[in-house]
Amino acid sequence: MNEESGLVRELRRSLARLELALAQIADGLAITDGQGQLLWCNASFEGLIGRPRLMLLGQPLAALLRDAVDADRGLGVDGLVAARPKGGNVTTVVRREPLQVVEIHWRPVHLEQPAPYVFTFHDVSDRVSLEELRHRSQELMDQQLALAEQVHTCPVTGLPNRRGLAIAIEDALVRLDRHPGWLAVLFCDLNRFKEVNDTYGHRVGDQLLIELAQRMKEVLRPNDVLARLGGDEFVLLCTELKAAEDAVQIAERLLQVVGRPWRPEISDVPFVITPQVSVGISLCNGCGLSPDQLLHDADLAMYEAKRRPDRPVVVFDEEIARTLEWRVQIRSALEQALRSQQLTMHYQPVVELASGRVVAYEALVRPQHADGRLVSSADFIAVAETSGLIQALGELVVSQVLQDARHSGLLERGLGLAVNFSTQQLGCSGLAKELIAAARRFGCPPALLTVEVTETALIEQPERTREELAQLRQAGFRVVLDDFGIGYSSLNWLAELPIDGLKIDRSFTATMLEDRRRHALIAAVVNLARELQLEVVAEGIESEDQRAALLAMGCSLGQGFLFAQPLSPAEALGSPTPGPLPPAAC
Repeated sequence: MNEESGLVRELRRSLARLELALAQIADGLAITDGQGQLLWCNASFEGLIGRPRLMLLGQPLAALLRDAVDADRGLGVDGLVAARPKGGNVTTVVRREPLQVVEIHWRPVHLEQPAPYVFTFHDVSDRVSLEELRHRSQELMDQQLALAEQVHTCPVTGLPNRRGLAIAIEDALVRLDRHPGWLAVLFCDLNRFKEVNDTYGHRVGDQLLIELAQRMKEVLRPNDVLARLGGDEFVLLCTELKAAEDAVQIAERLLQVVGRPWRPEISDVPFVITPQVSVGISLCNGCGLSPDQLLHDADLAMYEAKRRPDRPVVVFDEEIARTLEWRVQIRSALEQALRSQQLTMHYQPVVELASGRVVAYEALVRPQHADGRLVSSADFIAVAETSGLIQALGELVVSQVLQDARHSGLLERGLGLAVNFSTQQLGCSGLAKELIAAARRFGCPPALLTVEVTETALIEQPERTREELAQLRQAGFRVVLDDFGIGYSSLNWLAELPIDGLKIDRSFTATMLEDRRRHALIAAVVNLARELQLEVVAEGIESEDQRAALLAMGCSLGQGFLFAQPLSPAEALGSPTPGPLPPAAC
């Protein structure tokens, strides 16, 4: 037994030495299984892809390479794995950021069946001049685009792809000119598909896409066309409709066939998935719209459907067009705020439910539109993220909040400040360092600052988010899970995440007195949080009865219009001493 233990220890030491040696190699190394899923890689490959190893393992190598090198998403690199050559092979790709030429060698390992593959990624940029490198990059891109023009089908489902769909819409518009009627484009997006891939793997994800394609075909009429644009996006082209309402009826049938429970073809995984889609519809009755415009309008309607779970089917109309215009105006207001380095801030008090005494404030960003209207936080974040302004605006928010706190004397009075951070902000490394530096610059004790995050950020960027939050807590900041109760894995986060507290979403508080289940759920969460030594804040308190019920459960802190609406900096931070708030003007 001791001899066997000694051999195990020696084997572990040998493997550790081998791992260390492979980590020092400048070339990227990767090993895949017979299906092309990544089994192992070294540090240089992590650098090539730009993601840590734990986030790469189990992912399809072809998909990882598509994101890192200059190759069309449906062509080129997929063949690297799918072709399965009997001997070794080599190809050259161009990486754009930084610009370099990478030579890829691969060879199967015949000792196992199906054979794993060993890949080597070698930087050969020094063999070519910068001008030649740029020329080769453009040449490869032109080749990929030329090939893409010839491919009209999705390799996973066999359905028409974006190019094939565009041709079908063009043909349908020509027929519409000759035979008046209605044409509809139904843009369908599978909800929470990323969670399926992340939880069960891409093999299950591909099976689900194929199953959805088969189910959607059940709704097709003789002249309809079903296409897959990529990812979890499907488009149904419906022609020869007698009325616009026919498109909505087809969409409702889609919801029914898609929503049937589904079990993957994996015998050892006992789970059932109930797929759900959001559908956006654009309509045309000979009004001269182009294929791109029809797709664009249907896409906008689909995003409106995703934003409103109570309306899984949305038809593009003037209201959505106005919403789009409103978002354009919001972006203009945000850009103006960045130029002037000035944002309109409001502060929502956090109070002790028993006494009404203010213990902290939550900072709310309320940019002001040119017509004087204040932009809601939800609209602000959505537009800032999609326009790429969120990082710069986030830095401005932190600086302005700390400046308001210092000038008002809030820090000397020991009141806390909470700032919300979006998914994109938490997904970027360096956030913790920036916050720590900002607090030091304004003389703010980290213990008075609370970072509020949502489950969305934790789901989409789990490793990086945890790393950033752990650094912040180590520096003395507090971390709170915001909007608790509306996500999908809340209880898991309570046990696993580096957090100090949680905020119960206002949707639960609003119905807790009428809905016994929600009342019981809030009570259970408060009790569980107490056991885990987490602080609980209830949002959206608007009545004395709600406050009394929360106090009876053991919840000691809350926010809501019962105490005060969001206040200006002068109203919120200007009072000389913390104390009970005056009645809110609702």
